[in-house]
Amino acid sequence: MKKQEGGQTEKVLLLILHKVEEHDRVLEEIRENVLMLNQMTTSHSMLIQLLGSQMYQMLSSLYPKPKEGWPYENEANPTNGT
Repeated sequence: MKKQEGGQTEKVLLLILHKVEEHDRVLEEIRENVLMLNQMTTSHSMLIQLLGSQMYQMLSSLYPKPKEGWPYENEANPTNGT
């Protein structure tokens, strides 16, 4: 009888061990996915910053700010002597 109980206990423990190992594999896969998502997020963030900088440069070259100020600033204005 003790031998049968020991065999049953061993089967239950092996089943538990199998389930734990299975969960470990799933958790490792989730961890790898999270790492990959973090890398992608960082990469996308850097790309967005680069694109923003390029857009600013392009817009600055297409629409340069006048050196003398804006047209309304150059019109007759008693404060600047014109």
